[in-house]
Amino acid sequence: MRAEDVVNRIKEILKEYGWTSYRLSQESGVSETTISNILNKKKATLPRLDTLQQLCDGFNISLSDFFSSDSAKRAYLSMPEQLLFEEIDHNHNSKSDIEHFTAYVKLYNQR
Repeated sequence: MRAEDVVNRIKEILKEYGWTSYRLSQESGVSETTISNILNKKKATLPRLDTLQQLCDGFNISLSDFFSSDSAKRAYLSMPEQLLFEEIDHNHNSKSDIEHFTAYVKLYNQR
């Protein structure tokens, strides 16, 4: 999955919900400008993982629901991150656990 696929997945969910980017902004707490930048760039770029988590929270879905296919996970996460993500998601951990996971990913990506 490419960055464009992540953007298309967000657009797909917006369409499924019948929402505008404004509504997603209201539900997720992500600025409408940020959402617009994610959705409308000529060259799609991946949103940060914490931003994607906020969007998923707004949609009331898990990251696992967003990444409904293995190819989606591979586009965003390295193998160690995928394993940790699956452990967190399958155990239905708290928002705090997800925040710890996000912090880990940030540190891991800074290497």
